[in-house]
Amino acid sequence: MHHDFCIYADFEAICVPNNAVHPDPAASSTTTTSQHVPCGFCYIIVKADGTLLKPPVLQFGESDLIIKFLMCLKEEVETITELRGDLYELDMSDEQEKEFQAAKECYMCGDQMPRFNVKKVRDHDWSKPTHNFRGAACQYPCNLNLKRKSYIPVFMHNLKNYDAHMILNEIGKLSDGSDLAVVPRTKEKYVSFQWGLLRFLDSLGFLNSSLDKLVADLSEDEMPLLKTVFPDNDDRALVSRKGVYPYSYFDSFAKFSETCLPPQNAFRNDLTGMDVTPEDYQHAQNVYRHFKMSTLQDYHNLYLLTDTVLLADCMENFRKMSMAHYKLDPVHYYTTPGMAFSASLLFTKQRLELLDDIDIHLTFERGLRGGVASIQERYVQANNRYVPETYSESKPTSFIMYYDANALYSTALCAKLPTGSFRHLTASEIEEFGPEKINPDSDLGYLFVVDLVYPKELHDKHNFYPLAPEHMEPQYKDLSRLQKKMIRDYNLPKKSTKKLIPNLCDKKCYVVYGDTLMLYLELGLRLEKIHKIIEFEQSAWLKPFITHNIDMRKLATSDFQKAFWKLMNNSVFGKTCEAVRKRRNVVLTKERQKFRKLVRSPLYHSFEIFNHGLACVERRKNKIVLNRPLYVGQVCLDISKKIMYDFYYNVLKVKYGENIKVLGGDTDSIIVEIVTEDVYADMYEMREYFDTSDYPVSHPLHSLDNKKVMGKFSDELGSVPIHSFIGLRAKMYSFKTVDNKEKSVGKGIPRAALKSQLTFNDYKKCITQFEGKNVSYSKIATDRKHGVFTTYCVKKGLSCYDDKRFILDDNISTLAYGHYKIKQMNAVVDSDDDGDDCEMIDEGEENLQDLIALLDDV
Repeated sequence: MHHDFCIYADFEAICVPNNAVHPDPAASSTTTTSQHVPCGFCYIIVKADGTLLKPPVLQFGESDLIIKFLMCLKEEVETITELRGDLYELDMSDEQEKEFQAAKECYMCGDQMPRFNVKKVRDHDWSKPTHNFRGAACQYPCNLNLKRKSYIPVFMHNLKNYDAHMILNEIGKLSDGSDLAVVPRTKEKYVSFQWGLLRFLDSLGFLNSSLDKLVADLSEDEMPLLKTVFPDNDDRALVSRKGVYPYSYFDSFAKFSETCLPPQNAFRNDLTGMDVTPEDYQHAQNVYRHFKMSTLQDYHNLYLLTDTVLLADCMENFRKMSMAHYKLDPVHYYTTPGMAFSASLLFTKQRLELLDDIDIHLTFERGLRGGVASIQERYVQANNRYVPETYSESKPTSFIMYYDANALYSTALCAKLPTGSFRHLTASEIEEFGPEKINPDSDLGYLFVVDLVYPKELHDKHNFYPLAPEHMEPQYKDLSRLQKKMIRDYNLPKKSTKKLIPNLCDKKCYVVYGDTLMLYLELGLRLEKIHKIIEFEQSAWLKPFITHNIDMRKLATSDFQKAFWKLMNNSVFGKTCEAVRKRRNVVLTKERQKFRKLVRSPLYHSFEIFNHGLACVERRKNKIVLNRPLYVGQVCLDISKKIMYDFYYNVLKVKYGENIKVLGGDTDSIIVEIVTEDVYADMYEMREYFDTSDYPVSHPLHSLDNKKVMGKFSDELGSVPIHSFIGLRAKMYSFKTVDNKEKSVGKGIPRAALKSQLTFNDYKKCITQFEGKNVSYSKIATDRKHGVFTTYCVKKGLSCYDDKRFILDDNISTLAYGHYKIKQMNAVVDSDDDGDDCEMIDEGEENLQDLIALLDDV
C-alpha cells in the first residue's frame, strides 16, 4: 500500500574550529579540528498523490535548532493524525463495479480468485470519500493483512552517519527513552530510529549515491516537486542541480551576515581535498545574483531548501517506480535489499521453505563464503608492441589483462536455486550416490559435506588460483622469513584474523554445492570422504525477476530509471545472506530503575551515556530467529565461484597452458599475465566468452554481440594496454596504462586521499624498497556519544605486508598456503615462532569500571 504521508528533511551545520595543531605526518594519529553545530533545517511533507501538504518549512538559528525541528515535526504528526481521522465506506462507480465483476486475479498478489476457501472482495481506500475502490483482492491473506501503517516516515540522506547523531544528541531533552526505538548497527549508529509516530529513515539505504549524482540522473519531467516550489522556469533552471556550498567557510554564525559570496578558494572541500571548479563557482555567483540575495544566510537558505526538495524528488521517483512495477512502497522497508527481495518473491510468486532442521541450517551457514580477493604476483611489467616504452624483442611477449565478469551475482541468481524439500540422504543413499545425479538442469540439487585432497602434483599448476577457498586464520609459524621480518620491522601483531583464503591444503568437512564440487573434481581435486549430503528441490525461480529488470533497463528513458533497474538486481542478493546472528539489541532510557535492570541482566553487553542523561544499553538478543533463506545465498556464492574458476581453467588455462598466471583479483574480476604474441588476436578467437562492446568502434575486436550479457567477461580497461601492475594485498593494488594513466585501489583509504596522495611509484617503492607511506585526510567522525566533528587523520596508507599468501624472499613471488614447497622452506623453525599472547578486549569489559561507578551513584 502506498503510504499516505512522507516527510523529507535536511540539516546544515557550521564547523566551529577548535584551533587544533595538525599532527606529525609521519605518525598515525587522529585530531579533532572542528565541531559541527546545526544552523538550519528544512522539511517538506509529500502526500500520497505526490503533491505537497503545505509549503516547505525552513528555519535558521543559533540555539536549540534540533529541539525546534523535533517540535515542528510533533505538530505535523498532530495535523496528519487529524487528516487521517475521517474514514469512508466503500463507494464505487458503475465502471468500478464492472471492473470488480470481471476481475479474475487479485490486484495485489496476482493469484486466481475466487478459489477454494478464498473469496473475492472489494478493497477500497478509506481516506477517499467517493469512488474509492482500489481493486479486487483475495479476502485472505491480501485484503485482511492490508492495513494502513500509523507511522510517518522521515527521510534524510546519510541519516545514520550524520543527521541521526545531531538528533539523538538532543532528543534527551524531549524524551525519557520510553517512546524511542532503534534499529542498530552499533550502540551509536542506527539504520533507523523511531520517536513516537515519526520513523526516521536513511534515503542513502535505498539510493546508495550522493545527492549530486542522483539529481544528475533525473530528467526535467522527474522533478515535479521542484517545479511546485520553483514555478518560474528561470529560477528552476538554476536550482535543478545540486548546489555549490562552502561548508568549511562557515565556521561561525557571523559569516551568514556577509553580503557577498566568499572567494573561490573558500569553496574548497576539506573532506575530499578538492577545489571548486571555475564553472561551479560561476554557477554559485549566478544563483546569488539571480535570486537577489543580500546575505550569505539567504544563500544558505536556498541551498538547504533545494537540497530538501531534490531529495524528495529522487525518493518520490523511486517510490513511484517501485509501486508501478512491484506494488511495493519503499517506506515500509529500511533498505533496498529488503524491498528488492520482497519484490522478487512477489514478482515470481515463489514460496521459499524456511528451514526447521537446525543441522541443515548450520550446514548451509558453514558453507557461506563471500567473494575471493587476493594478490598472487606482486610486481609485473608487460612486454609487447602495444607498450613501446618498455618493449624488448629479446624477452617473451607478455600482456597484463584485467577481466571483469558482467553481473556475476545476477548470473548466479539466474541459475537453479534451492526452494524447499530439504532432507538428509541416508547412509545407504550416500553409498549409492553417483555423480550423474549432479546436473545443473536437474530439479534436485545437493549440498555436500566432504573431505577433499589437493594432490601434490596440482600445487604448481594451481598455485596462482587455488580451488575451494576456505576461511582460515594464518598462523605466525606458517609465515615466510620475509613476512616475519616485516612483522618485527613494522611492529605488527603476530596474531592474525580469520579471512577467506584460497589455499592448497586438504579440506576437512568442506561444505560445497554439488555443481561447484563437480568442477573441483574435474579440475583434479580428489574426493576422499562424503560426510553428508543434503538434497533439495531447486528451480530458476529468480531468473524471470532478473531478466525482467534487465529488459526494463533497456527501455529506460532516463539515467535515474536505468540506475533503478540495476539497483534492484544488485540488491536482491544481499537479503539472502543477512547475518541475523550479528543483530544487536539497543535500548535507550533515562529511567534509573530501568537502566539498573538492563545492566544487571545476563544479556547485558555494554552501555554508553549520551547527552542530557540518555543512557544507551546494548544487550545480546535473547532469541535469534533464523528465518532468512541463506541457502539461496550459499548456493549463489558457490555458483559465482564456479563461473570464475570455469573461465580461468576451462577457457584461459586451456588456451595458454603454463603461459598464464593470475596476478590478483576480486570477487568478479581477475588480473592475469599472459605470455602470447597478441592477446587481442586470441580474444577474437575466444570472442564467444567476451563482451567487447566498450572497445573503440575502430578496434578490430569491437562488437555488440555480447553487450552487457550476463556471465560474459569484459576488458576493464576497454582495450587500453596495461604497462605495469603492483599488488600489495587484497584490494590494495595499482597499475599504469600505456597512456601514462594510473589507477590505484586502496581499501580503507578515502578516494580523495588515494587519488591525490598515492601514485603508482609509491606502490612500487613499497615492494622494491619496503618503503611504506602515510596518508592524511579529513573526515566526519563522532565521539561515540553522538557529537559530530571533523577530524584530521594520519594513517599508514601503504604497507607491503600480506598474510593471505606465503611471500618469497624477492617480495614479489608468492605461494598459496599448503604448497609442498613451503614445508621445505620452513624446515628450519624460527626461534621467534611463539604466537602473540595479546587478546582482543571485549567492548563490554572495557567500560565495566565505569558501570560499577555509575551504579554506585544511582
